[in-house]
Amino acid sequence: MHWGVALGFSGHNSFMKPNVTPTFLWDEINLRKVEAHDIDPEEVEEIFTDPDQDVRRTRSGEGQKSASLRRYQIIGRTDAGRLLKVPFEIIEAKVRPVTAYDAGKRDYQLYWKA
Repeated sequence: MHWGVALGFSGHNSFMKPNVTPTFLWDEINLRKVEAHDIDPEEVEEIFTDPDQDVRRTRSGEGQKSASLRRYQIIGRTDAGRLLKVPFEIIEAKVRPVTAYDAGKRDYQLYWKA
């Protein structure tokens, strides 16, 4: 799944193109969490333009009653080739990264199968 599908875009919408970056919501909490893993916010944003990205709905996102808050995770490569895993929420058609990690072994397998 592409991040644009998670946002509800489908078909030939320009938001579905990998080179279109979504609007991100950054705050002190998610910036601190991302930086705690030695990851720059810019790297997080870069993986959303990776044409090989893998996006999945997370368990915590299943059964969400509010359509305004959906949770997913994306696995993708930065421009420098670093593979990251980023849980994120969708709030009012904007992407709010929750945190970010270097991808683990299972993440590599999911990414290369996508």
